[in-house]
Amino acid sequence: MKTIYSVLLLLISTNSVVIAQNKYQISPGPDLWYNSVDGLRIGVKIRGQMAGSMGDGPHRLDVGFWLGSKWPSSPFSYYASLTELVPGWSSFGSEASFEVISSIREGFYRHGLTFRKRWQNGFNENEYVQLYVLADVNKRFDLDYVALPVLWDSKTLYMFEPNLEVNGNYGAIGPISQSLLFRIAGQGAFNQDFFTQLEFEQEGKIELYDDFKLGHRIFFSTSSSNVPTQYQYRLSTGKAVEDLNNGFGRSIGTLPISGFEQGWLHLPDGPNLRAYGFYEMKQIFTDKPYIYRTSAAINLELDVPNPISWIVDQTPILGGILNNRMYFFNDVGQGWGSEKSKIQSNFGLGLSVGLNLPESLGKNKILTVRYDVPFWLSHPVATEPNIKYRSVLGFSNIIRW
Repeated sequence: MKTIYSVLLLLISTNSVVIAQNKYQISPGPDLWYNSVDGLRIGVKIRGQMAGSMGDGPHRLDVGFWLGSKWPSSPFSYYASLTELVPGWSSFGSEASFEVISSIREGFYRHGLTFRKRWQNGFNENEYVQLYVLADVNKRFDLDYVALPVLWDSKTLYMFEPNLEVNGNYGAIGPISQSLLFRIAGQGAFNQDFFTQLEFEQEGKIELYDDFKLGHRIFFSTSSSNVPTQYQYRLSTGKAVEDLNNGFGRSIGTLPISGFEQGWLHLPDGPNLRAYGFYEMKQIFTDKPYIYRTSAAINLELDVPNPISWIVDQTPILGGILNNRMYFFNDVGQGWGSEKSKIQSNFGLGLSVGLNLPESLGKNKILTVRYDVPFWLSHPVATEPNIKYRSVLGFSNIIRW
């Protein structure tokens, strides 16, 4: 154990090392994270590719290994994927590929196969159509990692999931991204308790005048009656299974649990009605959770000029690593399930700051922190007025353009 930790710490101190052999590049780099179950998760990320392929060639490898310093019941975790091209269906910008995925980390496992086919419009990477098909088996096997266990079902799921994504630029309307996903899965044995789910999402942003930009997002999802709890939606955010895609929400302790219990921490997803987590979290901890099989919402954000942006842009160093927005927002949504919600909405002012962080393996990652003030709610907690100073701290943006 001591030897393993010494090797990991050596990698951290020396940054990444690139090894090239037989024209194949292996690039290892350190990784550190924290949750209250594992403690400090010390690990190594490894990427492999053919030399000079710039991430687009065959035999692409993406692997991560981690050890928990608290030595929990499952101290070792990993993620691994191998991507292979389909030569006859692939061309520049229009790749077809298969990817094998295996992951056991932070109390959840997933093993599966994906197929992707992309059709790109010339050299423009922002205009494309992509078909993504996933077949996998997954299970939440340890609830100790979950901040809200009531939102999880521990049965094994066998899942088939095609997803169609269309990105385009529509002139005066601006860029628009649309996705349509269909999910069919069985719980327990493959032939038992099937459920289906359909999700549609559209988002875009149009430039009005100078720094004034209007962004919109339309969201709709509907599910069959026996959909498991983690695939149902909260109005304030989304389904619990999506938290796995966000390092801040994947496990308990990375962020303060009081923030989720009290509703002032927010991870963008689903209907995304900011500040309604205050009410939903009280329900989750005192009664059955407010989650819905069917939900629909519209999110609007109007970017406005702000002095912080001007100062950052004029600063040589900060201008390259920071980006920020100030915006007015309005979220409107409703849920249907065993109970039907009323149409609920909000209005407020927000500030988003993005930090451009270089990763050890040469790629950049943007860490976005939001501070939203939804000072008006159509349906606040019973004892609250509609207009009140409320604040929500969030990570990443719901409208990504």
